[in-house]
Amino acid sequence: MDDMIADMLESQAGPPHDTDTAVDEFGEPLSLLLGYGDLGAQIAQQGWDSRYPHRRYSEAHTYGVQELEDFPTAATEADFVILTGSTDCHRLGERIGDTLPEETTSIAIPVPVDDTRPHEIDAVDATVPCAQTLVQELATDLLTILTAQIQISPPPQLYQELQTAGLMQGFRGQEKNVDSGVSVHDFAETLVTNTLENPVYTNDRTHTEECVSFLQAGTDLTLRDAEAVRDEITTQVKSRGGLELFTAATTENLENESRLTLLRV
Repeated sequence: MDDMIADMLESQAGPPHDTDTAVDEFGEPLSLLLGYGDLGAQIAQQGWDSRYPHRRYSEAHTYGVQELEDFPTAATEADFVILTGSTDCHRLGERIGDTLPEETTSIAIPVPVDDTRPHEIDAVDATVPCAQTLVQELATDLLTILTAQIQISPPPQLYQELQTAGLMQGFRGQEKNVDSGVSVHDFAETLVTNTLENPVYTNDRTHTEECVSFLQAGTDLTLRDAEAVRDEITTQVKSRGGLELFTAATTENLENESRLTLLRV
């Protein structure tokens, strides 16, 4: 993992992403943000957030589906589909998930409304309940990971985990990068602690010790910073061991800030 992070930091000036893990030899994967119901259509219209490299990557599309008859043909050919909509349209989300091809990696981001308990969408690979204000950010994080729009390739186990995860709880946090007055350890501890204290949707489910983590930071991210964050995640989440399901990316849009997304299974 240390060598992979080092390669990432050394290649910041190189190609925008490594396509070996999530992309086959025939070109870019086709990815969709598929919003169902009124709220889902509204989110899909907003699209991805500013961190996603639209100009360098054209195979990410957005669609709004009000009824199953609106299901886009592109979804039957997509490699990755991210579904989002309110929990009061749960049945439509399930029907869309059932319509997707088995080989498509699908992740649902249901938005609980009116204190509705978030339900897992059984017809998709993973479900991450999320407050409406954070859906765009979470969807962009997931798309960035799935399409390998990063300087290093995540371990294959990360993709396998997302394809079999079921219901997950998401967390996100942010912190200014290390400056001369803060130690690397303190920076990592503050970022991870802040992340675990801020779920993307609050519920009382009990999760296991496995997690998928994604660190995104400005171009001043250092190898020591990334290693410290990875190690702090292991310390606080008490991972069961094995290969860390950790990946990282840099972007000019974040300047001196680091963002961490954790998905606990």
